[in-house]
Amino acid sequence: MVHTLPDYTTKYKMTTLFGNIDTGELAARLKSIVSYDRRGYVAFLDDFDGPILKWTATPGPGGGVAALSAAQAKSGGQSVILTAGAGAAGQAYIVTTFGALVTGKIGMEVSFTMNPNTSFFYMRFTYYDGVNRHRGGIIYERANDRWRYWDDTGNWHDLITLVDLEDTMTTWHTAKVVLDTSTNEYSRFLYDNVETSMAGIGIYQFADAIEPCIHLEISHGAVHAAVQSIYIDNVIVTQNEP
Repeated sequence: MVHTLPDYTTKYKMTTLFGNIDTGELAARLKSIVSYDRRGYVAFLDDFDGPILKWTATPGPGGGVAALSAAQAKSGGQSVILTAGAGAAGQAYIVTTFGALVTGKIGMEVSFTMNPNTSFFYMRFTYYDGVNRHRGGIIYERANDRWRYWDDTGNWHDLITLVDLEDTMTTWHTAKVVLDTSTNEYSRFLYDNVETSMAGIGIYQFADAIEPCIHLEISHGAVHAAVQSIYIDNVIVTQNEP
């Protein structure tokens, strides 16, 4: 406020100090991990700062390893290191499952680093409704510098090309995909400073009687003679996306 004027005045408003911020901005300033894309309501999040990894760590082909690590972190003091095994099909991934959410637009956000020898980074969202399995997937193929999506016929298609992500291990990237489980379509995709619409693109669906739940998978692959690693942090699932 300006000296000698009431607290609520707008007269002589300061140019560098402002009195009102929204709750999303307040949360970000208090070091919430929900700071990249604040649309939607948080239904699940994991910053991997706990003493145990609450996901299932799966080696994948080539004997990869997934584990908590204090070597790098986007926020807090830990992340998950995905070390792809050596060989022509080295992979490592983590998976988790939790109860179903209300049908509608749901987002999955992941922060990650790149390795110069990364073959791919993959994030997959699967929604089971008790009758069908609805699956959306996004993959970054480093060799081809492109983001691709898993379509409703079970095939990969280019989404964004000419994408050269910085691959220093201390550089964090963020990607988010939003799917609409009520229409079985993608809605939009974001990575770093880029957003693209995916409206009208169908999600892969097939019969599956597994009880309603949501399954997340994040994986890293590297085609290399030696093991190669990336880091994963700040996984967020949102519902009621616009």
